[in-house]
Amino acid sequence: MVVSSPPRNFRPDKFAGAGRIGSLFDPSAMAIMAAFTTPATMARQQLINTLVVALKAGGTSSIWSNSDVIYVLAAADSQAALINWRNPGTFNATAVNSPTHKVDRGFTGDGASSRVDTGWTPSTNGIKYIRDNASAWAWSLASGQHNTGLIGNVTAPRLQLFARSTGDIFASRINDNTGSSIASVNGSGLFGVQRTASNARTSWRNGASIGSDAIVSTGLPAQSQWICGSNATLFLSSGPIAFALWGASLAGLEASLYAAVLAYMQGVGAA
Repeated sequence: MVVSSPPRNFRPDKFAGAGRIGSLFDPSAMAIMAAFTTPATMARQQLINTLVVALKAGGTSSIWSNSDVIYVLAAADSQAALINWRNPGTFNATAVNSPTHKVDRGFTGDGASSRVDTGWTPSTNGIKYIRDNASAWAWSLASGQHNTGLIGNVTAPRLQLFARSTGDIFASRINDNTGSSIASVNGSGLFGVQRTASNARTSWRNGASIGSDAIVSTGLPAQSQWICGSNATLFLSSGPIAFALWGASLAGLEASLYAAVLAYMQGVGAA
């Protein structure tokens, strides 16, 4: 666990028991919790800190350092679920047309118009996420077939994660327009797609590779990334979606990402 002094704007009233252990939290974990309207319980504080520390393991080569935006949607309430953990206050997401939020599970869309809009666009806002070094991840709690992508955008160049589409297929795109076609009989878990070169694309589930191909990148998505759908015409009707992340390729860290997020999901009862 990282030991540090509280940041200058740290507010002890935002934390249960902060007078005793607040100084033991990672500064990024404290910034996340300070952004919550309702203070986190002691148990949740510890889960949040544990996840942040795990994502930071490895320093400049860590999952955290290689991420642009991180959303832990399996939160205590909808306000906390929309915080961008990577930089609270910047690219906090917006719930559009009332997607349903379930405590400690995440958001579910209505299949017609509701979604979560991150406000983050790869072509203009990507720092770690670039054309030939990029990844996107989403944790679905629904095992059945999904009517559309968990996250992403539909206008080319695309970024999409279809965890288990009709026909039991995992279909993904990242900075390209050609979907993968991989057998998938369980739509729950942590799904990801990443690009490590212009002609190297890999699909993932629960920290393990489930397929790779040589589909060539065509550019960066120029649409804000959605959760519970794919901007601008596809709306997810299943869920909840509990976690989402966009950033650079996490080559070699895929299992670590799964383990870290799984521990949090188990802690809140979502896995």
